[in-house]
Amino acid sequence: MAIVIHHQWFHQVVGIERRGRDGIDGGAMLYKALHEGGSSYLNAQDYINFHNLCPMSQKARTILYDKVRQIKWEVRTYVKALMQNKTQLELDSGDPIDHLLCTKVTAADQPWNSDDDDSTFMPSFLSDSDDDDMEVEKEGGIPPGVPDTLGTNFHPPGSEQTVDQS
Repeated sequence: MAIVIHHQWFHQVVGIERRGRDGIDGGAMLYKALHEGGSSYLNAQDYINFHNLCPMSQKARTILYDKVRQIKWEVRTYVKALMQNKTQLELDSGDPIDHLLCTKVTAADQPWNSDDDDSTFMPSFLSDSDDDDMEVEKEGGIPPGVPDTLGTNFHPPGSEQTVDQS
């Protein structure tokens, strides 16, 4: 039952409320709450609402509460790496940070420090090559040399259908 409660909460927050990676903060507040555990999520009011829908004895409530606390403690290990600050910023000012700081950017990650040819960062149809005869192949669209889609594989001849509106 404790696993179901935790899963229900997580799927509601991530799927319905879109507070996970699709959120404005990229899920930072969700991950911080998961890392803090305790009453930062699934607090006493959530349990009261649950017990109003599914009444239980006091002993069952205590057991369920302890199991959910145990799950919350174990979940912390999964988000621990996301809570690390890998930037070179001094964060002693006490200002709240509303985004994750777990990404480490090295000099090799920057395109101007790459040993590869610069053409890898530029699409071929934008290059300054002297080959004007080169045809650019693009995905989708109307096949080259066909004035419209009638007569192609999309609409073979004779596939037109009329609708009788009587």
